[in-house]
Amino acid sequence: MSVEFALVLINTAGVLIIAIGMVATWKKNGRDQQTHDRLISDKLAVRDAKLESNSREIIRRLDDPEQGLSAINKAANAMRQHCARVSTELVTRMAVAEKDIGEIKYSRRRTDQK
Repeated sequence: MSVEFALVLINTAGVLIIAIGMVATWKKNGRDQQTHDRLISDKLAVRDAKLESNSREIIRRLDDPEQGLSAINKAANAMRQHCARVSTELVTRMAVAEKDIGEIKYSRRRTDQK
C-alpha cells in the first residue's frame, strides 16, 4: 500500500463522512420543517375557527331585532319623528310670537302717535 493510495482512501472516507452528515442534516431539517409547518397549520386552523365564530356572533348580534341594526334604525326613526314634531311646534310658536310682537309694535306706534 502506497502513501498515495492511503491518501486517496482517507480523502474518500472524508468525503463520505461529510456526505452522510449533509444527508442526515437535510433529513433532520426536513422533519423539523414538517413539524413546524404542522404546528403553524394547526394554529392557523384554530385562529380561522375563532374568526369564523366571532363573525357569526357579530352577524347574529347585528340581526337581533331588539338590539341590532333594525333596533338602531327604529330608534333613529323615532328620534327623527320626535325632532320633526318638536321643530314643527317651535316653528308654530315662533310664528305666533312674531305675530304677537308685530301686533304689540303696531299698537305701541298707534299709542305713541296719539
